[in-house]
Amino acid sequence: MASIKSGHLPLMSTNTQYNSTFGTFVERNLPVPVNANLEKTLHLLTDPHSTHLKDRHIKVLQRICREYSDGFYLRDLVTLSGIMDNLSTRIDDEPDYVSPLVQIIMLCGKSF
Repeated sequence: MASIKSGHLPLMSTNTQYNSTFGTFVERNLPVPVNANLEKTLHLLTDPHSTHLKDRHIKVLQRICREYSDGFYLRDLVTLSGIMDNLSTRIDDEPDYVSPLVQIIMLCGKSF
């Protein structure tokens, strides 16, 4: 990581974290999930042509939970709230949506 010279702070990428113990910036070697995955998932859940594809919904939601296993980004909260809202309305008819919704809520408990 570049050292701080004459008051210049290094540019922080989405994978950079500040380590307060040592006072340094630490680069995390984690893949950055693409926001388009969440938008495509929301479209899959809300599109009238794909509302009956329950198995595909479950697989996509499990993949989202795997990709975002370290938590979600702040920029994804609007799309994420739409996904959770849609899942909460489907729970009454299909109890299979409970597990993915619980996993997403648990991931929301991690830092953004």
